[in-house]
Amino acid sequence: WNFLVRVYVERDEGSFGSEKAERIAVETADELLIAFDNDLTLGGEVKFVEVVSGSFSNGQIGNTVRIVEFVISCMDVVNAS
Repeated sequence: WNFLVRVYVERDEGSFGSEKAERIAVETADELLIAFDNDLTLGGEVKFVEVVSGSFSNGQIGNTVRIVEFVISCMDVVNAS
């Protein structure tokens, strides 16, 4: 299975502002990568998880946001009988 994980960080001056939002987005991306590396079974829910791709982008969801996006691939074993 592949899953899309997105984190939205508000960039508007009334919230974090562009500079702080960028720092938060990068720190969050680093923390997510570390978390996936340290828990390869997602707490025993799958046999293996890996980050397939990641990206940063900008968007508009009410306010201007910085988007951190990862695609993760999860492998599990199911009983076929």
